[in-house]
Amino acid sequence: MFLACHGVLAEEDAREIFEKATGQLLTENVELVMEIEITDRRGRVKEKELKVLMASFGETRKTRVTWQKPERAKGTTVIISDAGDDNDTIEVFTPSNGKTRKLKATPRNLKRVGSEFGMDSMIKQNPEELSFRMIDQQFIGSIPCFHIEVKQINAKDKSKGELWIEEASHRIVRVAVFDKNGKQTSLATLSDYQPIDGITQKSQPMRIVTEDLENKKQTNLRVLKVLSRQDLTENDFILAGM
Repeated sequence: MFLACHGVLAEEDAREIFEKATGQLLTENVELVMEIEITDRRGRVKEKELKVLMASFGETRKTRVTWQKPERAKGTTVIISDAGDDNDTIEVFTPSNGKTRKLKATPRNLKRVGSEFGMDSMIKQNPEELSFRMIDQQFIGSIPCFHIEVKQINAKDKSKGELWIEEASHRIVRVAVFDKNGKQTSLATLSDYQPIDGITQKSQPMRIVTEDLENKKQTNLRVLKVLSRQDLTENDFILAGM
């Protein structure tokens, strides 16, 4: 009886920790400007600057990403519509030819359009659709952290995420993602949290470093600006000419 109750308590504790951590992040009605430096397995470096808008309309989350730099890509725009079903889409506008493409929002296509937000799919999910398990408590450097596992409740494979959450602040310090075979595919480290002007109890990690373990690639993301945008409407997520 004690063991059964302890297992239920541990799951509830892990869920509560997850909700406190993700609840601090402003993941909708927000504008971000960020610099991204990508280093591939050969040591080659690509740099870009992006403007990102995020908002939700009903059950659909929308993300608009517009390239500011490099100059040759300036104005390229990607809109991701995520309703959590098979109808999720990606729209890509290329200013050089004035054309718009529409793709299915598969993980492969998200990588093709240069999405750097791989861990967001886990952080933004409805906790009601997830199961939680406290793995242990670990130090990340000198920071004591809760180490929890997050999976889809009805998962039929070994895909999952693991999060390290600072005990004192409940800020997410590290996120690992595992594929359907249980192989780790990425590791993200979040740091330099800053409060968001005008929004109480919300903060933004200003630096996120992600290791793509499959492709031997590192992405160093630095947030230059974060703004609360309560004025966003669906019109802000419509591409020109559509």
